[in-house]
Amino acid sequence: RAEGKVVLLQTVQNIERFYTLNNSYASAVVSVVGASGVRSEHGFYQVTAASTTATTYALLAAPQAGQAADRCQTLIINETGAKSTSNGLPVTECW
Repeated sequence: RAEGKVVLLQTVQNIERFYTLNNSYASAVVSVVGASGVRSEHGFYQVTAASTTATTYALLAAPQAGQAADRCQTLIINETGAKSTSNGLPVTECW
């Protein structure tokens, strides 16, 4: 799960940098995440975007390969820094 958190937070930093220069999360997410997403260093997580507008976004880190059975499932973070999981487990258990 640590790899999923790292790739999510790195992606958030890159999006925020782009947003600072361009004033739009929509173009920031397209530029940083792209259509295929961002893969974590060892391929245990794939980051994609959902619900992206000019002022909001949500990033999802879906577990892959050997990590796919993780009980926290997909890790989620949005533009405010709010964290959650796709299966509703408490943030304190998964983040």
